[in-house]
Amino acid sequence: MTRFFRKYSRTLILVFMSLLLIVFLVGDVVGRRNRGGGILDEKIGAAFGRDIRTPDVNQADRDIRLLSRLPFPMVRLLSSSGDGPLAYSLLLEEARHAGVLANRESAVQFMDSMSGGRAGDAMNQLMAQTGYSEDHILGAFSRFLAIFTYQGLMASSGLPSTVRLEGSYQRFVQTAKIKSVILDSRAFDGLVDEPTQEQIQAEFDAGRDRETAHTSTEIVNGYRLPDRVEIEYLTVDPRPLVVDIRVSEREAKKFYDAEKQRYARPDLDPATIQNMRDPTQMQANMIAPSYEEVRERVREDARLARAVKQAQTTMNHVAEAIRLAWKNPATDEAGFHVAPEGAPSFEELAQRFATEGVVLKKITLTGAADLRINERGFANAAPDGVEERLDAATLAFRVQGLYEPDPEKPDALKLGLNEPSPLMFSWLEGSSGNDTEAYIFRVTRAAPAEPAPSLEDIREEIVENLRRKAAYDMALDYAKQLRDAAGGEGLQSAVDQATGLKAIIEKADEPGAAEIESSTSGRYARLLTPLESSVRRASTNLPNLGVTDQITQVFDMKKGESRVVENARTQKVAVVESLGIDPLYRDPFESRLPEVMRDQFGQMAQVFTMEWFNPDNVKARTGFQPVNAAKK
Repeated sequence: MTRFFRKYSRTLILVFMSLLLIVFLVGDVVGRRNRGGGILDEKIGAAFGRDIRTPDVNQADRDIRLLSRLPFPMVRLLSSSGDGPLAYSLLLEEARHAGVLANRESAVQFMDSMSGGRAGDAMNQLMAQTGYSEDHILGAFSRFLAIFTYQGLMASSGLPSTVRLEGSYQRFVQTAKIKSVILDSRAFDGLVDEPTQEQIQAEFDAGRDRETAHTSTEIVNGYRLPDRVEIEYLTVDPRPLVVDIRVSEREAKKFYDAEKQRYARPDLDPATIQNMRDPTQMQANMIAPSYEEVRERVREDARLARAVKQAQTTMNHVAEAIRLAWKNPATDEAGFHVAPEGAPSFEELAQRFATEGVVLKKITLTGAADLRINERGFANAAPDGVEERLDAATLAFRVQGLYEPDPEKPDALKLGLNEPSPLMFSWLEGSSGNDTEAYIFRVTRAAPAEPAPSLEDIREEIVENLRRKAAYDMALDYAKQLRDAAGGEGLQSAVDQATGLKAIIEKADEPGAAEIESSTSGRYARLLTPLESSVRRASTNLPNLGVTDQITQVFDMKKGESRVVENARTQKVAVVESLGIDPLYRDPFESRLPEVMRDQFGQMAQVFTMEWFNPDNVKARTGFQPVNAAKK
């Protein structure tokens, strides 16, 4: 069975790779602890009859920081939690308690498999990046390998039942043939009357203190203002610096040698493609071109890398200036830092470092959703070397006035008003390497969520929403008329006889009709032309309609029956006629069983992994008893 999953489950490639490498030792390699009597050696709690002490958690913290540089989602899950290091210590005890241990040799083999046979290069790179010794890195890998392997054993122990596999096969394979037309509510905009003052007032009263919550079948507009923040941030965009940077041939070749895998491409040799059926051969399917083949690209990348380093150096200087000014800030009763006297403003810092490319940008009062849409690069930036890897769009709302600190987590990352953030990093858009842009920000104003202050402030938005809803209701009424007409002679005949509807559509398709911004020649008429297609049981998307949970009802329809399928989120309505459901047969199911099992097991493993590494679940599963439990 293990061989079967290694062959068919990409999701668990690493799990079963580690199963091959694990070594069960008599000695307690993983469980060794530094129990020295230093001042930081305190008991935190107990699990499995063993003490969990501060050196254990500190070691776990160092391991997480090292391993979070690598593509291990479960480590990143732990690194984003304040309880991550404690949970990691408990996971280690859990593996040790089950007898799953790993040694230096298995860690080397694991690194070798992860790096495509280049463990030495990977080790040298990690040592250069972190400053850790080889022994330290291998120790961290051996501990991670024990945790990862035990989790893999538990994940692989629960196999999906035959009934579940058959249901999955039916859901993802069985199709229904349909004929459909779409009515876009924007085609009816020209027929909608202006809402009355009474309707506007009623809409404001109903939605003033609620959030927008459209469903597939209902338009629910909300006007409650979300939590909002006003932000200033300092940054150096590396890209404008590239024009002044020159890279020699020698430097470009050195860059290529260090980053050769960046330029690797799939090996399309037929023999190699055949090997791809074995997941353990995946690394071998990538080949690196010669320097001459990618010379110009290498030179561009090397220049950008130099620019990134230059920008980073500048931002480090900015961060150091801020650190000196905020060296020992006072703390208020809630635990927020208070701005010290004489701390430089961001305007002053921007002026001081202007010649090095530092710019100050300001974001007016905005909510988290708009921040992520309008400031993607900044919003996705996250701190490095900080226990909680919160992105800027999250950290900005952990601010005084919006965030209530948890007394049980006094070290959780948070910001006082005007307090500078840690140095944050975000991937440079369009870059193929590890190029990043650095940011330091502060929140200058925080406004809690509140009901819309007055009708006049949002009158135009309310009027537009009421017009959109009226147009949607009109489209829905015409769709129901088509459905009723199709019940007798079929959808095509119903459309042919809908002369009034077609006249509305034709007028909406006229250039500039009803000032419909997205109107293009014949667009709405094409949507009214019956389209034959197939949908699977797992489908959530109907052509031209969008994602809606209403699609599944086509499998409850008899052949020739028609129904209305709504999508209030996209404000479109479909009329669907069933042309029949394809039957399922035993032989195709058995031939595709490996594929179905792979998909089903992959989904189960993904959910299992998220639950397994959740710090709260780890503490509950291991029976962790904190020292302060008795005191409480």
